[in-house]
Parts: sequence; structure tokens; C-alpha cells
Amino acid sequence: MECYYQKLNIIDENTLLMDKVNLYLESLEVPAREFYKAVFQTCDDQLMEVKEHKLVTICSTFAADMNQCVRKFVNQRCPEQYFRETELCNQVKAGRDLCMN
Repeated sequence: MECYYQKLNIIDENTLLMDKVNLYLESLEVPAREFYKAVFQTCDDQLMEVKEHKLVTICSTFAADMNQCVRKFVNQRCPEQYFRETELCNQVKAGRDLCMN
């Protein structure tokens, strides 16, 4: 994920570049764009709190942490016009961890 986000130019080390995120999201229709902007900002805010307490490591987990956070928010808070009504999607949106048995 680190290479992918850096290629998109939306992160620089442990910093999300919201102006670049906005450019990246320009092609989306307005409701989706606003949803994703809010998700990225929320995840960045959450990761900033966590980042302050993490030890410095050789490999940054920022990009992977950002991706995991964005995916979680998208899955759980997907706007109704984009949500598919299926059993699996309903379970994911409800926050159920499907990989744990």
C-alpha cells in the first residue's frame, strides 16, 4: 500500500496530503467524493493520535494502517445509493469480523 499511495501522491512518509486526496477524488460524483474525503480525513485524524504513541520503526505502517481504516469506514458507512443489499454486505456493514470464527 505504501508504494500505491505514494504513486498516487497522497501520502508523504507518515502524512496524508489532503489536497492531493482531493485531486485524486475529483473524478467521482459529488456524494461519493464527499464521502471518501470525510473517510480519509477521519482516518488521518485517528492515525495521527496513534502515530504520536508509536515507536519509530524502519518500515512505516502508515499506508497500510490508512488503507485498513479507509476500507473499514467504507464498508461500514457506505452511502445507501452505493450499498448492495446482500447477506455478506449487511454483515460487513454491521461491523461483524468475518475472518474470526
